[in-house]
Amino acid sequence: MPVSALFDDEGAWLICQHGMRSGWGNNVRANPRVRLRRGDRWYDGTAELRPDDDVVARARAFAPHPLLAPLTAAGFAALQTTPVSVRVTFTGNDSAAT
Repeated sequence: MPVSALFDDEGAWLICQHGMRSGWGNNVRANPRVRLRRGDRWYDGTAELRPDDDVVARARAFAPHPLLAPLTAAGFAALQTTPVSVRVTFTGNDSAAT
């Protein structure tokens, strides 16, 4: 599944667009260890499903410019069924892409 990630210093936010209806969401619940690629580096992390997070507000944060926030949120909404935010916290292990 292609993933858009919003990175920060400690990790990244993702939106699991089909929530627990998706294999990815169920896999994260069963085993929260994940790897994310940013540029040419892979980062190990721990994923946490965050159903308490405001998914609409989170989707707006993915916009490259504040004026595009409504369009970005609408794009996410068009592709989702039961979305849930996912917080990935990096565990400090990273490596160059191979």
